[in-house]
Amino acid sequence: MLLLRYTRFFYIFVYIMQQIKVSQLVLSAKKMTPFKLFTAFIFTLLNFSAQATNYYVNDASTSGDKWCSAIGDDANNGTAVGTPKLTLSDVMDDYDLGAGDIVYIDHGTYSWATIAWWNAIYENNDYGTGTGANVLTIQGAGTGANSAYCTNITCTTNDLFYFQDNSNSFDYITFDGMKLNGSSGNNVIYLGQPDYITISNNIIIATGASASGVLVFNACTNITITTNAISNTSPSGSTYGVNIQQGSVASDVLIEKNNFNCASGSEATYAIWDDQGTTNLTIQNNFIANYLQGVYRDQDRSGFYIYNNSFYCKNYCLQILGSCTSGTWKNNIMYCYGVTASDYPMYLNSTLSAFTSNYNLFYSAGSNYVKWSNTDYATMAAWNAATPGEDINSVTGNPNYTSVTTGNLKITGGPASNVGVNGLVSNDYTSSARNNPPEIGAFEIGSLPITLISFAAECKHKQLEFDWWTASEINNDFFTVERSDDAKKWETVLTIKGAGNSNKILHYNAIEEKPIEGKNYYRLKQTDYDAQYSYSTVISAFDCNWITPEIIVYPNPSEGNFTLLFSGNKDQVQAIEISDAIGSNVFSSSLYDKNIDLSEFAEGIYFIKVSLRNMALYKKLEVHK
Repeated sequence: MLLLRYTRFFYIFVYIMQQIKVSQLVLSAKKMTPFKLFTAFIFTLLNFSAQATNYYVNDASTSGDKWCSAIGDDANNGTAVGTPKLTLSDVMDDYDLGAGDIVYIDHGTYSWATIAWWNAIYENNDYGTGTGANVLTIQGAGTGANSAYCTNITCTTNDLFYFQDNSNSFDYITFDGMKLNGSSGNNVIYLGQPDYITISNNIIIATGASASGVLVFNACTNITITTNAISNTSPSGSTYGVNIQQGSVASDVLIEKNNFNCASGSEATYAIWDDQGTTNLTIQNNFIANYLQGVYRDQDRSGFYIYNNSFYCKNYCLQILGSCTSGTWKNNIMYCYGVTASDYPMYLNSTLSAFTSNYNLFYSAGSNYVKWSNTDYATMAAWNAATPGEDINSVTGNPNYTSVTTGNLKITGGPASNVGVNGLVSNDYTSSARNNPPEIGAFEIGSLPITLISFAAECKHKQLEFDWWTASEINNDFFTVERSDDAKKWETVLTIKGAGNSNKILHYNAIEEKPIEGKNYYRLKQTDYDAQYSYSTVISAFDCNWITPEIIVYPNPSEGNFTLLFSGNKDQVQAIEISDAIGSNVFSSSLYDKNIDLSEFAEGIYFIKVSLRNMALYKKLEVHK
């Protein structure tokens, strides 16, 4: 029998002998039956065997080691810092790893063949039994996907970590804190049907043709891939960051806070590929850079969510094909750097009929933003008109990433700043808290320089008058009103000095004396003392010779009950929204509603927004009790 098991049973034996001596005294005093003594023996045996154990692996050096005090040797027992083994496979061969066990792989460079969980070939029983303290952990010496790594493992052949779980038993395992280098043309981690697997805080490098950083195969459930740096080097053929494919349908897969970066977007490279239509697939807070395509989805299943990702891809950032009919994607930056007419930030198939797309930022170096049902959409206005309600709050513009070459897709301001929607994710790629409203994309800049309540434009006496209100300002230097005729190229119209610092509601007013003809787009740019800046949502306005519809509110002030009249065609009204003085929504309707009751809300100032097909109208309402 193996050394550790001998040691365990030796201590069990000693303990039981002690208990027997005590029990003899108890028997003489209390007449303890032999059955009760046997029951105590079994309980003691089970209690010892359930204890979690730490194991240690080290290379041929102790330089820079985090845990071990000796070099690794597979002749060691691997159960103490002074007796580490040289390979993980020898730990697995010698022991049945179980719930709560941790294998510490120390600082160093390792060159291993495949580490396999495969019940058809290997008689290994190495897995956890539940979440939390019952997980089996393979722990490297690193602390995060962006830190200096010190557990550097290179696979010499085939897949590095390989699961072929025909018995559905190799579950509840965590891989954390390692640099994992795959062999050429193979997968780094192959998950063939295990459940409850967590892959976190690793650098994962897939190399060559048909290689995947993580391959999810067959009916895996509860797979979490988080806070990793995943890259594809020397790509050729089809290569993948995370590849979910073939076999039975996977479910409950979470991919978040990873940095995907590919060596080339010219090959058939995909950051996240799902050709089986995973049930409950969530992709959020990821940087995805330099792939041909960002996220590919095929087959129709329930639960497909893409939130707060930052893309920089050549062909498509998001491609939905096959029989998919539904999905939700919001708060994503979709930057397509391909320059041809067939490169799109978003490519959607004709069967996709029940999707929700909104609060995204689109930027295309080519000529189109979206392809849907074999139709190209070169402007967001055309896309909005074809799909009423979709991307109505989305914006366009260059997000000005920090470094696309290195995959650093952080932003410092620009059109993605504080124009997202709340309630999707609570923190960002770096685990920092989200602002209110949040940035679009995976990265949150930090404390907002201003809290903008409203920004509106209205024609008066053939001049365009701008009004905006702020609830607070921090280090706010100045405002700039910018204009565009295509929502892509912008020019400065007006500049107004900011208040610096304020914690009360402030109103700003500015006039464009000679607005240009036709429909134009406007946005408000805020710049702080450090030259950092952010943008409002984009609004549209016609030249002031065009008769603008009006909204009339009476009585105003009121006690909360009031009538809202609209001078134009009522069918033009897309939505009515009312917010309080700090920007919180108190009323919304997708239909024109003449009589509105706010009597249940506190007295104060409220802002009414009536959204039309081509513009929005605003009114201020005062409620007095």
